[in-house]
Amino acid sequence: LAQARIPGAFHAPLSDLAGAALPEAEKVVFFCASGNRTTVYADALANLAGDRDAYVMDGGIFGWFQAGLPVERG
Repeated sequence: LAQARIPGAFHAPLSDLAGAALPEAEKVVFFCASGNRTTVYADALANLAGDRDAYVMDGGIFGWFQAGLPVERG
């Protein structure tokens, strides 16, 4: 699952996110592999989201996959 993505999701490594232009959306959901890093950086990520509602996905991409939700590989 190291290279797994949620279909339709905007992908940017956490280390590059500060310089990334987030897509236009009313809500932003941040996630990493397990949810730990995004939880640690939740306040900083909320600041990046600006006026949008911002969320951190519990369990990250691993939790998404374990719930049987679709992923793309590569």
